Amino acid sequence: MMMKEKIKNSLLLQLSVLAAGIIVVMCIGFLYTKQHTQNVIFNNMVSSNDKLLLQIEGKMEEYYDTMKNIMTTVGYSPTVVRFYEQNDNERIMSSAEISQVFSNAVLLEQDIEGIYLYDMSMQQIAGMGDALEQSVVGSKPKESIEFSNICYLNQVNVPYYLIYLPLYDLGNRQYGKQIGMCVFLMKTSRFQGVLEDSQITDYAEVYLVDGNDRVLENIGGESLTSLEADMKKVMTSIMLRYRMLKWMAGR
Repeated sequence: MMMKEKIKNSLLLQLSVLAAGIIVVMCIGFLYTKQHTQNVIFNNMVSSNDKLLLQIEGKMEEYYDTMKNIMTTVGYSPTVVRFYEQNDNERIMSSAEISQVFSNAVLLEQDIEGIYLYDMSMQQIAGMGDALEQSVVGSKPKESIEFSNICYLNQVNVPYYLIYLPLYDLGNRQYGKQIGMCVFLMKTSRFQGVLEDSQITDYAEVYLVDGNDRVLENIGGESLTSLEADMKKVMTSIMLRYRMLKWMAGR
């Protein structure tokens, strides 16, 4: 009887160990499968959203090229070039011609809210649109095409941004002699269309922000003014947040 009892206990122990081993193997297999599945899903989402961002970036590049062409057409039009060569009295006589050049640019791009010409001392010599404060424009001319961060005019909570185009005297023997700067005041509405035209998924939120992380436009999420505050919220669902950080400031 003792022998049978020992054999029985031994078999029960072996079965228990075997069962425990099977459970452990099954748990490890489950965890591995779960992790692998999550990785596959995540990688697929990353790949999908990478394609989305490339699509958006391509449209942004097209927009940048379009604006560059419009700005160059305005800044180096014969009327503007001649305007920089004139004295104050002659400029008064040419104001109607300058206004026509600005108006033609607005017809080409409806997001243009204002156009301004500055000399090298940052004095505005011509302009169309709301007045720009010196603190908004800056204290010295830009030496290359730049996009500004978001700015607000007259305490109105409407976001704008500026595009700066340096102007050079192409007819001067002194190569690279800068004579002033053309500034475009832009609405941000174009970017909403760029994001809406993209093939965004239900689980993606895309935010286009400036160099200070202030939101220019977004799609798929809440309307925010700043992205950093929202990033601190606890996520209640699986989503990917992609940020085109400093695209505007980095142009």
